Amino acid sequence: SVIEKFHEFKIKKQIGYLVLGFSDDISKIVVLKEGANTAPQNAPPDDKNKKWADMLEYLPEND
Repeated sequence: SVIEKFHEFKIKKQIGYLVLGFSDDISKIVVLKEGANTAPQNAPPDDKNKKWADMLEYLPEND
């Protein structure tokens, strides 16, 4: 569920990012994409920026 994934993202730090959206019938929020948290907290900025760039690929262009 979205709540469990958000918990993994926020508390456990197992997920680097979540892209959320609506289900096909627009009745609930679902996880569209999740990215692994591969860069440690003290990673160089280039490693963290790659995670950001990867996430941006999954967002609509006009949003």
